[in-house]
Amino acid sequence: MTDMFVAASAAVAAELSVAGLSVAITGGGAGVGRMTGTILARRGARVTLADIRPERIDQALAAIKAEGNSAEGIVADVSTPAGVQQVIDRAVQAYGRLDVMINAAGIIHVIPFLEIKPAEFEALMAVNVGGTFYGTQLAARQMIAQSPNRRPGELVGRIINFTSPSAEANSWDQTVYSMSKAAVNRLTGGAAPTLLREHGICVSALKPYAIPSPMLQGIFEAREERYGLQEGEPSRARARQLVHGRFEPLETHAEVIVWMCAAPPESINGRYVTSVPHTAAL
Repeated sequence: MTDMFVAASAAVAAELSVAGLSVAITGGGAGVGRMTGTILARRGARVTLADIRPERIDQALAAIKAEGNSAEGIVADVSTPAGVQQVIDRAVQAYGRLDVMINAAGIIHVIPFLEIKPAEFEALMAVNVGGTFYGTQLAARQMIAQSPNRRPGELVGRIINFTSPSAEANSWDQTVYSMSKAAVNRLTGGAAPTLLREHGICVSALKPYAIPSPMLQGIFEAREERYGLQEGEPSRARARQLVHGRFEPLETHAEVIVWMCAAPPESINGRYVTSVPHTAAL
């Protein structure tokens, strides 16, 4: 746990309150999306979790309820505009408005470049790029529509996207994923200035190195199968150890996202935030 993370966490809890905010989270049934929803619910936010897998939503909502808190859940496919709109509509129906949209849903394929099939390419881009694009566009439209009397300079909403160091990295077997995250960078950096200046909506992105999650487990398993790394082989253990050694705990990533839900917009708009945290322009 870094000193900067401790400071960010304390700021969220003590100064940058998220209590009462209506927050929708795609990919909210597992990994960092679920943990973020759990922490937000603890701190009084009104949370709507969305995931394509019903069992994940059920488990996430049960865990929140077990802590004495509550949240809404919806099964939705964010690879389509209609699916994204369903998530936004559920949040608005439940809480009357949408204050924060967190576009955490994403998928990855570990497939060599020459073996990628059109359906695999299209499916990944539909979720990672399309889901984030529509999650940004449709959430912004909702935030604008619900704030007809916005005063100059008033902040009326936040949108948080997910990018990755893969956006700047070359990878033979993760080419499409890297492309998708580069697109998220351009989307976030391109939309942010005008949305904040003209509509009072802050747009930023989380850029984690590696999040302990079902997605990362799938990456390990796919690479181990492809390269024939068997259980107990030293090379397999070393590969996992190298990545795990660079993990921040799941709670660290989630705490930074919660911080982004309340941080001064001038410090994060059009920028990515790492899980340390650290920010840089997109």
